[in-house]
Amino acid sequence: MNQNSFFKVRVRPTLTATGANLGSITAGEVLFDWTAFQVPAGVNKLVQVSGHVRGVDGAAQRVNFEIYFNQRNTYSIGTVSATQAGIQFFETHQGHVMIDGADHSQRLANAAVFSAGYSTNATGRNLPLLLEPEKAQLNTGAFSTVYIGGAAGGAFNFGTGVLSSAAVNGGATTIPIDKSGTTSSIDGTSAFLPGDIIQLTDQTLIGTVSSVSDTALTLQDAIAGDGEIIADNSELFIKNPIVIDLEFER
Repeated sequence: MNQNSFFKVRVRPTLTATGANLGSITAGEVLFDWTAFQVPAGVNKLVQVSGHVRGVDGAAQRVNFEIYFNQRNTYSIGTVSATQAGIQFFETHQGHVMIDGADHSQRLANAAVFSAGYSTNATGRNLPLLLEPEKAQLNTGAFSTVYIGGAAGGAFNFGTGVLSSAAVNGGATTIPIDKSGTTSSIDGTSAFLPGDIIQLTDQTLIGTVSSVSDTALTLQDAIAGDGEIIADNSELFIKNPIVIDLEFER
């Protein structure tokens, strides 16, 4: 008798500066456009979706959203933080899963984790779901590419409330944080994790976090550029504030 195997794929969708920084995503708007991930070639059964959503200004947000699966990224699902429009991607659509507010943890203070598994309730958490890559990919190697997109079911805000306490120049590897309460009282450990990619409001990428403390973010590499890169009291944002773990049976 064949024994089923299980595997997990982690996806980190990228939000644009408008979506991640300005807190302007509302119900019915695109949360993130098609993001590629790979699975073993052939049909795979998605049995559970879990992950985490970063909070706003150090406080957890538990907002429902929908995720969609597609064989291609030829046609965009829409512009992030704009009302979803268009159906050209329907031809290669693979299904969707609803992540409800009740699927999120209710006790964590600074961010929310979520998990949705087998269910047939009215909210749309319709798992398991079979994902099949395009036939053209089936004989091209051991892995195939599938795409995931998302739309908001409520208002999201990914502002961290974490501000630099001084101007930071190119070449620096540490960003000091204003935890004095004068402008912000959010410390680094309430919003950032090692591995996070920092960006500014204008979508300038600063670098990847190597360690976090209450009063500073330390980067893996020196900040690129010359002169002032981060102005004093600049808010620091996370490029990938949503992480999705797709758990499969095969």
